[in-house]
Amino acid sequence: MSKLRPAIATGFAAAALAIIPRRLLILLVALPLLVFGAPSAQAATCTIDPQTEPVTGQVGTELTYFITVTSCASSNKLPSFKVVDGRLPSGTKLFDFAGSTGLINGVPTTAGTFTFTVQVKDETRATDTEIFTIEILPAEAPTITTEALSSGTVGEFYCCGNLFASGGVQPYTWSVVAGALPPGLELPKGENTISGTPTTAGTFTFTVRVTDDLDAFSEKEFSITIS
Repeated sequence: MSKLRPAIATGFAAAALAIIPRRLLILLVALPLLVFGAPSAQAATCTIDPQTEPVTGQVGTELTYFITVTSCASSNKLPSFKVVDGRLPSGTKLFDFAGSTGLINGVPTTAGTFTFTVQVKDETRATDTEIFTIEILPAEAPTITTEALSSGTVGEFYCCGNLFASGGVQPYTWSVVAGALPPGLELPKGENTISGTPTTAGTFTFTVRVTDDLDAFSEKEFSITIS
């Protein structure tokens, strides 16, 4: 008789399960998952490499700075970058760039210290944020690089009074601020070439000023001899 008890118990359990509604059975199986949660998989990671040294730029000079990341998934889609707090230097933008990097690029227009927070998100939606600081220095005044101007002859067209500068923020404007050009010659507004047909012989000394787009300027004295 005792040998029949396990079989009877097994049959009873099977019969009991048979009469439990299917939906209730599914609920009983899922209840531990609802209470305790499913076994957690290892979380995906995507981190921005922190800034390790000062970054500086200058007004009027192109700035290029790369933001690198570690362990961001990118097999089907490159990570995306955006500024979530603070602001970039004026005149620059943040781009998604090849090789899972962010790129800050542009020509700064305003001096100052700019602190901002960048967020990265990869194709698994893993995210990270990091704070960056970029210092933008004021533009240097333009410098006149022309060494000397050639001589001319009365009655002959003067063709070679070209003026050049470097630095500052273009475009430049040129003007004569002291002395006088040889009679018959002129420096047209907005141009960098002294030209015309001289009418009087002599040596004429004058000062030329170059002014950049931010009103920074420098000056240099020149002489032209007309024979």
